[in-house]
Amino acid sequence: RCRTLQNRRLSPSHTVKELLSRGLKSRSGVCAPRSTFCLSAALRCGGPRSYLPRPPPVNNFLEKISALPEALFQGVLPISAEGGPKFLCLICNHKPLVRTLSLLLLMIMPYACDERIENPLDQREVWALIPTLPMFVVSIAALKRNSTILREVKEAAGCHLVLALKGFSCWKAFPALRDDLDGCCASGLWEATLARKHFRKHVITYSPAYDEADITALCEFTHHLDFNSLSQWFRFRAQVMAHPRFASGELQCGLRINPECSTGHTPIYDPCVAGSRLGITADQLAGADLTGISGLHFHTLCEQNSDDLEKTLVAVDEKFGHLLRSPQFTYLNMGGGHWITKPFYDRERLIRLVREAREKFGVEVWLEPGEAVAIHSGVLRATVMDVFKSAGHHLAILDISATAHMPDVMEMPYRPDVYLVDPGASTGRPAVMLKNENYHLAVDPSAPGAMPKSLEASHTYRLGGPTCLAGDVIGDYSFPRALRVGDTLVFDDMAHYTMVKTTTFNGVKHPAIALQHENGEVEVIREFRYEDFEARLS
Repeated sequence: RCRTLQNRRLSPSHTVKELLSRGLKSRSGVCAPRSTFCLSAALRCGGPRSYLPRPPPVNNFLEKISALPEALFQGVLPISAEGGPKFLCLICNHKPLVRTLSLLLLMIMPYACDERIENPLDQREVWALIPTLPMFVVSIAALKRNSTILREVKEAAGCHLVLALKGFSCWKAFPALRDDLDGCCASGLWEATLARKHFRKHVITYSPAYDEADITALCEFTHHLDFNSLSQWFRFRAQVMAHPRFASGELQCGLRINPECSTGHTPIYDPCVAGSRLGITADQLAGADLTGISGLHFHTLCEQNSDDLEKTLVAVDEKFGHLLRSPQFTYLNMGGGHWITKPFYDRERLIRLVREAREKFGVEVWLEPGEAVAIHSGVLRATVMDVFKSAGHHLAILDISATAHMPDVMEMPYRPDVYLVDPGASTGRPAVMLKNENYHLAVDPSAPGAMPKSLEASHTYRLGGPTCLAGDVIGDYSFPRALRVGDTLVFDDMAHYTMVKTTTFNGVKHPAIALQHENGEVEVIREFRYEDFEARLS
């Protein structure tokens, strides 16, 4: 295949010599047009007969590579010619003052010989050393830490617990969660299909509204099918009850209820406000024909502790307890929003509340957290693209966007922790840390107790995205030193409600998605290209 770069074409047929001959001499070495640098490196690049005449110490080479700024690297492109040299082309994200994209070529030139390289590195190991930017990175170890806590809680409470896909749908990470969780809850046909295909356990589906095609498809595999209104249930009841899976008990149906008990602090996430479109109030159920319904489902919490669940359960008992005590009802779904894996969360109270509900109503209890599964398990790595001053403010433009890549920063709103990758002793620990990196936590210049300093002395910057939206701003942050073009910033706790909500607004490049395995290796599992942007629009 061919790749166009700087109006020049590279193809697998090009040898190292040919590539170098295209370069231009400069004081910094041999470089291709503009800012494209070519460095030769003695490192094996795969293949059973990839040898070097005199293998250099691999550690010395790695030291040189790890000393290069991480912000330089954006991808790996293997290039080889039949019977010819093999090498790696590492696509660089370095942006010099001329603001042109650069390409750093690490030429890996193995030749046939009698001597074999000791401790050769494969492409994955190179990736672990040189991560892609921008990139979501999710820690498998952190996911397992969370799922272990959730398993212990559900076992102690005697309930079922599923992953809410609306919060975290990175399906290549599902194997790390599958043993501890009971399945997934979905907000419609597509999420339910994802759960069926990749999680392969219990599927709970709830949506504010279904159409006939949704119901037809969902009846084939979902285990719980919960409805948002009586009108939706009455519309599809005959179709659902006629399905063989409903007759066998494999498919059960429920109603989402609104206990009209607000305990949250963010109106956009409160489904109990007057006129809410989510759930059925007690007065609407009075005298209704509930034939075919065997469960009730409420979801009223958002990033809350178990004391708010206790208040909600009092309201549920008061308004819907008579239904739950009826033999007709067999399950109660307490929804999500439970911050179970937070260190301060009162898990003992949750266990007690679930046990009491099971005993009081004689039903199975289901919990469906999303954030609790993926909290503090991922980061979003970004690069500083530009730094300038305007109207007394220092501004830094990044290659990631608040509105396109972490919209909850603007919708909730909330302020993520940000780390600067820089030498020196780390001052914090983001959810995902890479080898040979140190992290320096940026502080809020407006926080109580913040030392009053001048703009220059505090190194305070307003971080913004590359879109045309004037409000695409993450916030003001003070760093331990002045920011520079090419600096790497790490946004913490970015696994949940980020990847599931990203867009390609304004044609902004979408961050790659990677998993950090338990051995520290980083595996890039998804990259986005122009073709993805084009295909969405048609």
